[in-house]
Amino acid sequence: MKKVLFSAVILMAVANASFARENKTTQEDTYTYYVVGVSGSDYLLSTSPSPLCDQGTAVPCEIVTTEEHSDLQISISEANNPGLTTIVSKRPAF
Repeated sequence: MKKVLFSAVILMAVANASFARENKTTQEDTYTYYVVGVSGSDYLLSTSPSPLCDQGTAVPCEIVTTEEHSDLQISISEANNPGLTTIVSKRPAF
């Protein structure tokens, strides 16, 4: 009887631990892009740092977003929306 009770307790503990692992929140993937230009109402992006970051223009340089932009473009309004995008660095405005 003790073995059955002990086995039941172990089984409950293992099941509880596995459910606890499943309920953990997962961190969203983030994507880092570098602004290399402007086209209309969009920023043109690159996945590698731009040498233009040292030039004096008031546009973002490095941005991080939770959405992948495979077309390497992001609207200026989306880039400036803190709920969607984080601007890591800006080019200095001279």
